Amino acid sequence: MRNETVWYLFAATMMLISTQGIAVDKIPEPLADQRNQKHFIAPTYHELTSLESLFSDLLQPNSRDHTLTSRAESLGFTVSRDDQQNIHLVDRESRGWGYYRFATLSAGGLVIQAPHQFYDRHTGTIARAIFEQVHGKILALNSSHRYTDRREDTPPSDLAHIPNSPFNSLTRAVALGLGKVTIIQLHGYSAEKRKSAVARASDIIISSGASAPQPEMLRIADCLSQQTPWRVLRFPEDTGELGGTRNLQGQLLHALGKPIFVHMELSHSVRKALINNPETMTRFTACITPQD
Repeated sequence: MRNETVWYLFAATMMLISTQGIAVDKIPEPLADQRNQKHFIAPTYHELTSLESLFSDLLQPNSRDHTLTSRAESLGFTVSRDDQQNIHLVDRESRGWGYYRFATLSAGGLVIQAPHQFYDRHTGTIARAIFEQVHGKILALNSSHRYTDRREDTPPSDLAHIPNSPFNSLTRAVALGLGKVTIIQLHGYSAEKRKSAVARASDIIISSGASAPQPEMLRIADCLSQQTPWRVLRFPEDTGELGGTRNLQGQLLHALGKPIFVHMELSHSVRKALINNPETMTRFTACITPQD
């Protein structure tokens, strides 16, 4: 009964939100984009294409168009706008389709994705901080656990590894609709569980999601190596582990000929340092901010 009451308050409150005026940091914790929706319902092909169309239009300068709100609502999202005019999409039907923020006033080209915020601890918090500090263009977070309902014979809910993922719709929209852009996807790992000694001694493993490293990934890796005390490994040059080669967003971008994907694996110690030390976060975000 308590969970049902929380959900009723969530739905009722979101229905009252004006699309022009509420800041997300003023929304009580159960209503923020940190809520685990517990279940996943796979989108149909039609829903995926509709999501891609919606995301594409949200990237355009006329994204204040009121028809976008009705389209998002028809897809089961609640729409709100915060004090910085960021558009927030919340899956009001608890299907595990994700939480999204679109920065309508940002000219930046950084897209932050955290597909495992309830499993890779602190990655959601770090993604939010990056989005705020660098004035990112889009923030995308999962809204159900990557292993939701795995014992109940329902579709897998790992948004980075399933074909019917709303993250794929977003990634296609970004790749085809924005010019200069970088998509950074955050993950977490336990260094002590790695197979090789070099990986066990690492702090960050970074890749392009493919066997061939791409320029932006190499630039970020070099910056982090020079500006932080962390041991940064490049895949596959320094290690053959955690290269993200099975990541479907990375595969999709490479198939489209868009070398804009950066797959970042952060050790637990790095994630703790980022959320506990503002100066450390500032150095980190300075490295991942796209260069003009």
